[in-house]
Amino acid sequence: MDFGGKVALVTAAEDGVGREVALRLARAGADVAVHSDSDPSGASQVAAEIKGMGRRALPVQADIRDKAAVDSMVALVRRELGVIAVLIMCGSKYVARDFLETTVEEWDLMWDTHLKGSFLLTQEVCWEMKESGGGSIVLLTSTASQKVTNPDLAVFASAKAGQTMLAKSLAFGLAEYNIRANAVLAGPLPGDPLPAGGEGESTLVQTIPQKRLGTPAEVAAACLFLASDEAPFITGADLVIDGGHTLATTGATRPRVQKD
Repeated sequence: MDFGGKVALVTAAEDGVGREVALRLARAGADVAVHSDSDPSGASQVAAEIKGMGRRALPVQADIRDKAAVDSMVALVRRELGVIAVLIMCGSKYVARDFLETTVEEWDLMWDTHLKGSFLLTQEVCWEMKESGGGSIVLLTSTASQKVTNPDLAVFASAKAGQTMLAKSLAFGLAEYNIRANAVLAGPLPGDPLPAGGEGESTLVQTIPQKRLGTPAEVAAACLFLASDEAPFITGADLVIDGGHTLATTGATRPRVQKD
């Protein structure tokens, strides 16, 4: 995949999937704005790694729930690197709590982070993409929006479901401007909240057909493919990266077939 000559903005790029996405984009030739909402030192470290590859990089910090902060960030990226051609949003905040005990503040945090933030940033970037002839957007959502494995993630899952549908709506509404939008639905990764009941990671792994958790690198590879010119006719898609987790019934097993 070749991103040479393109400017990319990656949110939550200080660690995890976002960091992997930012570094892979740079290796593929992109100049990268490395966003963090609360860890500027982490974003600066990733930016330094990118500069070490001979690419331009800009660490940026903004609360994407705040329109003024979003607008200022996009303007800074345009001024320092150029018009954004690729936007990959990797941010994810969890509140794992019994639904009956969930507070309004926790609800607002989930919905403002995943949906309001996505709305504000994609809208501002898409104005630039429209004027410049197009671009590509990838929203990192979650298989929690498709399959309930942890009832304590009700608010997170519903917000991620909305984010997934936002990607589809962008794809349909902005196609005439040569703007593509897709969603990557990531399955269980190291550090994700475990299912209720305290069974632990080993029990979760047994519900995944591939019998392991995913890695940030695997999710990042999917994000780059959808954002690249290798996927020009793919828009409005949900690409599930979960080792088959959403296909399986929790706890289901089947007998091994033995050859006579």
